[in-house]
Amino acid sequence: MSKSFGPLYDADIRKLLFQHEETLKPQHNTLVIEEFELCQGGARIDIAAINGDIHGYEIKSDLDTLARLPSQATAYNKVMDTVTLVLSKDHLIEAKKLIPSWWGIRIIHTVNNKVSIHSVRNNRLNPQVDAFSLVQLLWKDEIVELFRMNGIERGIISKPKYVLWELLVNSFHFTVLKNYVLTALKSRRNWRAVQ
Repeated sequence: MSKSFGPLYDADIRKLLFQHEETLKPQHNTLVIEEFELCQGGARIDIAAINGDIHGYEIKSDLDTLARLPSQATAYNKVMDTVTLVLSKDHLIEAKKLIPSWWGIRIIHTVNNKVSIHSVRNNRLNPQVDAFSLVQLLWKDEIVELFRMNGIERGIISKPKYVLWELLVNSFHFTVLKNYVLTALKSRRNWRAVQ
């Protein structure tokens, strides 16, 4: 028989995720960032694991509502390759209506004072990452460096970032941009991240 010992907080769920999710375990060349900002700070996903792709984890604890989930999903869908929603079973039915079918879902269970995590749906690849939103993850010096490496320097440094984002999208194939963004994120120094 199951019994609850009180609400699970965000910190409890994060701890469980770090213990059980393979993508969050220490691995060579994987960068894990908590409170990862995207869309120019318009959204922040709870945990991002960056390696050959960007995998996001969004947590909805017992104390959360799903009010922000539709706008969060819109932002995450622009940048994340895969997303896993981690939530209490009380949120499951409503959450399924608010997220795309390619998102994975994990449920937090409390049984006999033990907390566990179970997969309800595996994530699949995002069918359409938005290149313009993806390049917004780059710092300006990283943008300038990509142009410089490709022999394009004149007038670049003086342009505002929004002009440079458009130039990037129009100048480089999506695969080049994607690989560069991943490399840039993993190469940063003095950045809030857990290696």
